[in-house]
Amino acid sequence: MPREGCMLWSTSMEIPVGAPDTQAALEFIDYVYDPEVQVEIAEYVNYVTPVAGVKEILRKRDPALAATS
Repeated sequence: MPREGCMLWSTSMEIPVGAPDTQAALEFIDYVYDPEVQVEIAEYVNYVTPVAGVKEILRKRDPALAATS
């Protein structure tokens, strides 16, 4: 972190204790983190994604966006 300071944030998905369908929540999280799905989300929200493989897909589909993520 620079001496001047910086911003730090994270985005995460959680399953609350006592959720009625934990398995469905886990399947949704797996779906969202699939690279083919995540590239669609990244293109829509123009947000950097941590999912491996997305940048390679973006390079083929939208080189300008891939250069910024």
